[in-house]
Amino acid sequence: MNLSELRVGERRTVLNTDCTCESYRRLCDLGVYKGTNLCCKEVAIGKSPILFELENGSKIALRRCDAVRIGVEE
Repeated sequence: MNLSELRVGERRTVLNTDCTCESYRRLCDLGVYKGTNLCCKEVAIGKSPILFELENGSKIALRRCDAVRIGVEE
């Protein structure tokens, strides 16, 4: 399962990321890495971007193409 498959209100833990070094560094800077708990808050009408809330309360929006590369627990 990947991050883009979450429905609004669902909470999951990040298992892995399949990103390039640059994208991975950006995600880590945002607080998204293995073991992070995320909750899907909103999905745009076109299904991109997707708004997530991290366990520390901060919110980030990711493009769908980036969210597909982030594996989460089922």
